[in-house]
Amino acid sequence: MYRNLSPEEFLKNPARFHVIDVRSQEEWDSFHEAGAIHVPLIGLEERAGELPKDRPLVLVCRTGGRSARAAQMLGRLGFDARNLMGGLRMLAAARAQNGQIGREEALEIMRRLG
Repeated sequence: MYRNLSPEEFLKNPARFHVIDVRSQEEWDSFHEAGAIHVPLIGLEERAGELPKDRPLVLVCRTGGRSARAAQMLGRLGFDARNLMGGLRMLAAARAQNGQIGREEALEIMRRLG
């Protein structure tokens, strides 16, 4: 199963999900979510057997394009996969909007994301 997940919906209960970051190593090194699992989109299908299945997966990238492809692929492989709409950029904005992080921290995250 594959579907989109809004940042706001994700933030209601992030512990309910495993976050899978499908960006490149360089992007990951620049910024990533605490607790996320890094599996670049290139090679994701080959490494799918390494992914946990005890909770839904939320696939993330910078803006949601690569993660949508990843979620669709994993959905076809039988995973409960969700694409984080708008990616890490929209997640930072949502966190700032609901007061989880300050505006300056959100801007720094977005700068690091590029």
